[in-house]
Amino acid sequence: MQINTPRLILIHSTDYPRRIIANQFNSCNEWHKARNFPLSLLGNYIGYHRLITGEKNYQAREDNEAGAHCNKVYQGKSVNFQSLGVCIGFDGDIEPVTDIEYNLLQKQVWEWQDKYNIPNNRVVFHRFFVKEKTCPGSLLNDAWLARLLLRPIEPTEVAKVEPRIGCLSEGEKTTFINLLKKLFT
Repeated sequence: MQINTPRLILIHSTDYPRRIIANQFNSCNEWHKARNFPLSLLGNYIGYHRLITGEKNYQAREDNEAGAHCNKVYQGKSVNFQSLGVCIGFDGDIEPVTDIEYNLLQKQVWEWQDKYNIPNNRVVFHRFFVKEKTCPGSLLNDAWLARLLLRPIEPTEVAKVEPRIGCLSEGEKTTFINLLKKLFT
């Protein structure tokens, strides 16, 4: 087995509408098997490491297993040996990602980014390497990807404020009253 050293994350789509097959795991596996994709250590032919379909996130390959999802060369090495591939079971040219798929994808991408120290600029659509494709679909653009990668801001410790009744302290009240007296006398 050739080892995969994840430096990139590629986002794909099956390019098959979910209205025809809601859960595409078995059909995707058969499609890859018919094309002689290598069998994974987990017993799947799917070339992606993860397949999000039917409102589930399926693991098709171990993270350290070479993928079979993008055999382009990047920095002198096949992308399959330096990336993690995640695929959504839908056609991104004609239908949007569902909220559940989006949340599953975001959680998976963030998990991989944290585990393998992969920065946002190394999370890309498949079409980044294969220009003649729209994969994962023309409905997903750079702004969509930027939102997917945007993490919530961690709250910092809030400055402790002395609790008091009313808006003004006693000293501020006195100063305010004195100013009012000067204005109206």
